[in-house]
Amino acid sequence: MGLDLMMLSLTLDPVQDGREALAEYGRIWKVDASGWRLLTGPPAEIQKFCARFGVSFFPDEGQLIHSLHTLVVDRQGNLAANLEGNEFTAEQLGDLVQSVMIRGTPSHP
Repeated sequence: MGLDLMMLSLTLDPVQDGREALAEYGRIWKVDASGWRLLTGPPAEIQKFCARFGVSFFPDEGQLIHSLHTLVVDRQGNLAANLEGNEFTAEQLGDLVQSVMIRGTPSHP
């Protein structure tokens, strides 16, 4: 990671996931700030972002239920792939990211 690749994780629950919670998440997952950012923001902005990319979430009996998406964005800021779920291997994701980095946004993500 670093200059060629940046990983972003966005909290869907900024009320519960404040700075301390994000810092703890970072410690657990050994986040290296040079290549991985943990993001938060106002709830309305998070909802707008999620709606743009088809990520859904809603509160349910004290829990936050959400879909799981991995977005790959190219160097120009274009969405190259929106992978729903986690039915892919790290190698498959790595191959997709490498393809985007080398060739740009795939024509059929």
